[in-house]
Amino acid sequence: MAKEKLTQSEIDGVQYRRAKLWQIILVACNALNGMAIYSPASASASPP
Repeated sequence: MAKEKLTQSEIDGVQYRRAKLWQIILVACNALNGMAIYSPASASASPP
């Protein structure tokens, strides 16, 4: 039990990295979606 207990700074560090990762993923997805919507090359390939 005691081995698994994290300090507050470790918990904050994990949560920060996790939030940072999700932020990167969301930004990347938004950028890809934006390019897919506005790019003429992929307009014919994207579903209606």
